Amino acid sequence: MFGTKGIRVGTRTLMAAAMVLSYVAQKDLFLRWDVDPLTAHVMPVIIDVLTMICASAIHLNITRSGKVAVTVVLLIGGGGSLYANFVAGNNVQSGAVHAAAVLAYLLAEWVSMVVKDTPATVDPQRSEAAKRAAATRKVNQAKNKARSARRPKAPAAAPVSPATVREIDSITVE
Repeated sequence: MFGTKGIRVGTRTLMAAAMVLSYVAQKDLFLRWDVDPLTAHVMPVIIDVLTMICASAIHLNITRSGKVAVTVVLLIGGGGSLYANFVAGNNVQSGAVHAAAVLAYLLAEWVSMVVKDTPATVDPQRSEAAKRAAATRKVNQAKNKARSARRPKAPAAAPVSPATVREIDSITVE
């Protein structure tokens, strides 16, 4: 049903939905904790954008230590968001629902991270035929180059007199 790209698109869609829910829950929680309004509105964005950056970076062709660092930051940011969303609930059930959105995103990101496209399979017969064709082309190019080096180049066309043969015959030499 989904290819690797479809899984990534689905993960990003889930991430966007989780970010909206997470933003509202965290903002309300921070305001309940008497955090100043500016911080209460901006901090959820910082947490979610950091998580989004790590989620995008984890799919890049980076070193193993880079992947570990990105994974750790993703887990810390996701864990903080998970905790804040759980605490934002009015009761355990509400907290679980708030946290489930973030957890679903983190799980989808994990699946997206471990699912990779398999390399294309190589048909040995076609591969061998392609190698033989390339070798034949190389030999033929070398032969053509050698032939063209031995073959003398034709001289440019001989100069042509502007006079016709009749005009030349009519000229008398005295």
